[in-house]
Amino acid sequence: MEIQEEKFSQHFALIFNTILNPAILSIPYAFNFSGTILSSLVLIAFTFIGSLLTHMLIEIHYKAAHIQVAKDEGSEIHFGVLDIFSNQGKKISSSENAHLNRKVDTIYSITILLGTPFGLTIGILGTILNMILLIVSYVIFASTLALKIPFNAYETCDIYSEDDFFSGCRVVYFAYLCIFLILLNMYIVKGIDSQLFIQKTTCIARIFIVLTTIISSLIIVLKQSTVSTGDYKPFATNKNFDLNGFKEIIPVAIVCMIVQPQLASIYQLTGRTPSFSRMIKISLACCIFLLLPLGILVQSVVDKTDKDFTRNFKDYSAGFMWHLRPLYSLIIEHIIILLGPITAFSSALIIGTTFHNNWLNYFIEKKIEKKYTSCLIYFVITFIPFAFACFSPDFNVLIKIAGVIAVGSLVFIIPIAHIAGKSLSEFNSDCDINKYNKIGNLFVALIGVMLTITLIISYF
Repeated sequence: MEIQEEKFSQHFALIFNTILNPAILSIPYAFNFSGTILSSLVLIAFTFIGSLLTHMLIEIHYKAAHIQVAKDEGSEIHFGVLDIFSNQGKKISSSENAHLNRKVDTIYSITILLGTPFGLTIGILGTILNMILLIVSYVIFASTLALKIPFNAYETCDIYSEDDFFSGCRVVYFAYLCIFLILLNMYIVKGIDSQLFIQKTTCIARIFIVLTTIISSLIIVLKQSTVSTGDYKPFATNKNFDLNGFKEIIPVAIVCMIVQPQLASIYQLTGRTPSFSRMIKISLACCIFLLLPLGILVQSVVDKTDKDFTRNFKDYSAGFMWHLRPLYSLIIEHIIILLGPITAFSSALIIGTTFHNNWLNYFIEKKIEKKYTSCLIYFVITFIPFAFACFSPDFNVLIKIAGVIAVGSLVFIIPIAHIAGKSLSEFNSDCDINKYNKIGNLFVALIGVMLTITLIISYF
């Protein structure tokens, strides 16, 4: 019983840290632009869509493995994209290959169901999405620590306020990037099992920090005093509903709630635990109950909400007027600042490990030499994001790009592949969607297309 509880807590930590990726740091900023009501509705909507797509993708993995085993045994199975509008006459019976031990990951699953073009498309877009999230992780880790612990003559080292590229601050920032690179390589090579304790610890730390932020912000709201001046102001003076600001909240909500390949890979890497579906729902519920008050309260009490609110979080009064700041408010400030580096580290470990597992499995299935491909994958995971992060790209721009890619690839392709899997295989898994509806899947895919077009138009 204790072993099961320990596994549940470790797997919960993995799922929780996957959902609460670096986009969480933009939540107050997005709420400030899009309004409290619209932002809350968008977050809740994408929580349900995220849960649906995660279960779809895990079911896709099972169906694809079942279909591939049948193909290996001589069954002739053909399915094209146009076949989603017709009914397949013959399905692979669930009794065939009933003891299914074969595991395939996301890229190869899509390849089996929809063909190589779709498999490579999801692979390439997923790679770009993962690269962006890794770059964001590098930037958050290095810029936050360089600002707060510059270890040189500078009192602060704000890399984004530097006019010259080559400067003392850039050296400090680069040093922290190198530290992050070493830590990332050290743990990704060891695999997911070696990260379980770290993920559990960072999960607890992040929940504690977010709750600390929410509670202390609530105190300020109740006291009705601003952070920098101490003047009283009414609660929630920000706009409540702004359709023009939807382009800020939607990418953040998508990146937080719809990172399905990581969750599906975790399911495979942790041995297909029977309680995974329940853990996904619990994790999403916990995340939404943390993100909503974080977005509503923080942007209501801080005079200026930055894109990464933890990096320049200062003059936090914890409910007291600015000139009466107590000592513990300074402690709370430093606790909140830690949210950025901890989030960056835990998320980067999961992204790097699942990314490596996804592509390595694909190359193995394609019978491509493992030794060279493994080295290539490690290079892509670590050094390419490191090189881009050296130029300190804008945090918010990267989140927007990641949001467009996620909704354009995952929200569109996963429902289509799920239809293919349902049409070809009767094999059942622990994460099956019982209330399956082809029209519903097509509607979700249509939402993905419409959101992608709308976001791209709104950014140009």
